[in-house]
Amino acid sequence: MDYKEDLRKRLPELKKIEGFPLGEDEDIINLSNPPFYTACPNPYIEEFIEKNGTKYDETNDNYNRTPYIDDLDTRKNDALSNAHSYHTKSPFNAIKQYIEHYTKPGDIILDVFSGSGMSGIAAHKSKRNAILCDLSPIASFLTHNYSSSADPFDFQNTGVEIINKVKEKTDYLFYTIHKNNNKGFINSVLYSQIFRCPICDTEYNLWDYAANHKDGKLMDEYSCKSCNAIINKKDSKKVFTKRFDFGLNKEIELLKNKPVEIVYTYAGKRYKKVPDENDINLIEAANNYKIPFWYPTDAIPDGDEIKRLKKSLSIENVHHLFEKRTLIVLSHLFNEINTVSNVDIKNKLLITFNSLLLRASKKAILHVSNYFHGGGGYISTISGNWYVPSLYFEVPVMEQFENRISKINNINKSLFKKENVIVSTQSATDLSNIPSNSIDFIFVDPPFGANLMYSELNFLYECWLKFLTNTKEEAIINKNQNKEIDEYGDLILGSLSELFRVLKPERWLTLEFHSSKSSIWNIIQSSINKSGFILSHTSILKNKGKSFVINVAPNAVSNDLILHLYKPSANFIKQFKSNNGEGLEVNFINEFLNSLPVKHSIERTEKMLFSKYISYYLKNGYEILMDANVFYNMLSNNFINEDGFWFNSNQINSYLEYKKKEKLNGIDQIKSGVISLFISDEKSALIWLYGFLNNPKSFSDILTEFTQLANIQDDEVPELLTLLEDNFIKENNNYRRPVSEEEHSSIVLKREKVLMREFESLLLKSNTEKTKIKSVRKEALLFGFEVCYKNKRFKDIISLSERLDNSIIENTSEINDFVEAAKIMVEGIS
Repeated sequence: MDYKEDLRKRLPELKKIEGFPLGEDEDIINLSNPPFYTACPNPYIEEFIEKNGTKYDETNDNYNRTPYIDDLDTRKNDALSNAHSYHTKSPFNAIKQYIEHYTKPGDIILDVFSGSGMSGIAAHKSKRNAILCDLSPIASFLTHNYSSSADPFDFQNTGVEIINKVKEKTDYLFYTIHKNNNKGFINSVLYSQIFRCPICDTEYNLWDYAANHKDGKLMDEYSCKSCNAIINKKDSKKVFTKRFDFGLNKEIELLKNKPVEIVYTYAGKRYKKVPDENDINLIEAANNYKIPFWYPTDAIPDGDEIKRLKKSLSIENVHHLFEKRTLIVLSHLFNEINTVSNVDIKNKLLITFNSLLLRASKKAILHVSNYFHGGGGYISTISGNWYVPSLYFEVPVMEQFENRISKINNINKSLFKKENVIVSTQSATDLSNIPSNSIDFIFVDPPFGANLMYSELNFLYECWLKFLTNTKEEAIINKNQNKEIDEYGDLILGSLSELFRVLKPERWLTLEFHSSKSSIWNIIQSSINKSGFILSHTSILKNKGKSFVINVAPNAVSNDLILHLYKPSANFIKQFKSNNGEGLEVNFINEFLNSLPVKHSIERTEKMLFSKYISYYLKNGYEILMDANVFYNMLSNNFINEDGFWFNSNQINSYLEYKKKEKLNGIDQIKSGVISLFISDEKSALIWLYGFLNNPKSFSDILTEFTQLANIQDDEVPELLTLLEDNFIKENNNYRRPVSEEEHSSIVLKREKVLMREFESLLLKSNTEKTKIKSVRKEALLFGFEVCYKNKRFKDIISLSERLDNSIIENTSEINDFVEAAKIMVEGIS
């Protein structure tokens, strides 16, 4: 079959799938390598699944896995990962361990936020098949190239041939005259922005004024050499220059810059010089040269991050990110690559070209101390933003390309077969080209709020591909796209719902989470529950070899959370849908317990199980019929309590064996699994106290430990003594857990009366006072909302929520769930 011709015929139907990129059909077809990779939604995925997968058979299915419970230490900086400097990369060695735990060789894994394609590498190395998707054309193209190999010998030879051809035509642009009138070859040129003194209006270049060569640093303030005033860059005025732009066929205005230092090599030694007349003339000749080959001239779009190019730097078009002579070399190189007939070799060369674009641009910033002390002096870029500095480097493209050839060839040497991976360019919210219940395991590392503006950051890369990301379904918070946290939440929910549909029942999805914002965490939790998944276990992925941004950013998270999500059995899903959850509370808890590792876990405590029950029923629109006391009785009648943790009958013997194997005789030695919990609010305080009071303890002993762990914020939690008096039994001046059903029931009833009294007081306050309520006892608010929801007092929930400060709702997912559910009951689903 001529797959390219077949793809061309299918394009009208494929354009109905969300995420079809923005560009010309021919450019999309030309870049595609069907059936293995398409630069649009891939119509051959079902064919791939039929060939490599196994159909889900509920009757004979014997799959059984518990969640992966270990934390992982991993390193991102290795030769394979570093072949391309994409913004984010999940370490493939970690993904490989998750894949091998949850699947067997030959199974199909799915990643719909594939980014640079690390899941593809992990699948290859674990002998699994993979379906990889991304909304971004450069991400899916990079994924394809990371997940397939070309012949390493042919790739190297073709690359060298192209390098020689382009260098023969363009090397003259990077020659400089040594002091003996012989030619040296330029390693880098340092450019400085020109400013105007705010006092005397004299032009100056930043390097001459701010560089302190003696101390090896740049000064924030400096003296104007014309008027002697103490000035700084912030208060100085920008200076512009005009030039005819052959790409736009018009005169343009750019920020004025000046080459101030050249580092070059002559006779094997490195030298520095101030640009002379020959250097300036060469640059001017390049600026006035009409490039004969294609290069992108796309206008810089509006955006939350990319706008700084226009606002601060007056860069209006993408080709202005390069010095003109660099653009000359890039266009020659791009043209030569596109003459290669072998598709696999050409694609690898294109991704090699793509990998050096940022380094070749004006984002190549000055590393001050390194430069002053004899080093090369430049960092390729600071990732994750569109910061272009006032002092930047121009570096020879072909030397960079030559270095990158060997790095990309590491992929080829891995001998990855393209037949084992299929790549698609589409939105995660629409996986209509993937059948239901067909995937064995899913790994995803989705965008998290406003962490990174992927489509904006990919703009330069994608301009050279000739088509761009369709941002309609891009799951980010972005003002320019009119996407706030609610819109972001809808897109994440849409993605997880589709993933729930395509995953086989009783299988697992592993989600990598990295954000410091509680509002984003709550969105992820809420979307998990609404989509149907059960969050079974959370572990940690420790990232070594962190990026510059993670090392310096104040809100960056150095370690990622790994969320292990479970899709319930087909029978469980059918029962709940047909009965709206009624009378199936035992089934839910049993299914949830089955998804947990058979060991001590906070998730197995009564309070957490009740919380899971409320959350699951609420988000699925089921009626909540059990209060805390009835729920506790249900647990006692149907499950087994050991060491304060609940197990079903199929698990208890395994837990006892686990304790025996680990030589744990009781809660004393395993309580650390609970009491290591960070105490941040009343709920976590009570869970901690329950674990800590495995045997009676004095108030003094409790206070000492509690104080060390407590970091309570945004919650009006009663004093520790009150928490103990209201929730535990005081006996012989010590506090202990309630043991009998009578003790337990008495405490719950007493606590609920107090909470309801506080809630009614809060409701009265909201109806009589106009000011926003900025602080609440969250447990009282939640209990009151629970009672209102059961009694169909939905308007009370809504009216009180309207008086609450937004942060209270945004930062507590359980509160937000009740508010959303109440609005749906009153207003319907919009």
